[in-house]
Amino acid sequence: MAEGLLTGETALVTGGASGIGRGIARALAREGASVVLADIAAEPGAAVERELGAEGLRASFIASDLTRAGEPARLFEAAREKLGRISILVHAASPRRLESQTVFNVSDEEWDQMLTVNLKGAFQLGRAAGAHMRAEGIKGKILIVTSLHAETPRNLPHYSAAKAGMTMVMKELARALGPHGIRVN
Repeated sequence: MAEGLLTGETALVTGGASGIGRGIARALAREGASVVLADIAAEPGAAVERELGAEGLRASFIASDLTRAGEPARLFEAAREKLGRISILVHAASPRRLESQTVFNVSDEEWDQMLTVNLKGAFQLGRAAGAHMRAEGIKGKILIVTSLHAETPRNLPHYSAAKAGMTMVMKELARALGPHGIRVN
């Protein structure tokens, strides 16, 4: 991968302490972006911040629980305070899911948590990022990480419903923000 493709870009990555989010945060930083990674897992998130810093990359961590009321807006503003502006948003946060969480076993609490972090988080963060980018004249990028579960049920009803909803949120954001030069995928 060529270095420097994203020099001058600033990114907020949710779910940045592990998995896909961590990989995306690392790739963005290696390409020159300044990155704020956010996650509910404070110690692993801080460890990723230290790892990237030790490599000479610009990254910082914010602990964030997207199930708390108002948290997406608070997180976005905290990231803006750190970076000054946000030109890239990647929403990769998602609660863990277990194969045992079938139609018959998923609790109402698990259902609410999954939809709040994935679906509501995608909408609220995307809306905040879009408003910021429009106001600042930033031709930004918003990436919403979904799954094959959005198209095909796989015995995880709360996860599949959240990911399918995220796909439609992405399309609605793209429709609203595309005319302003903001790409949503």
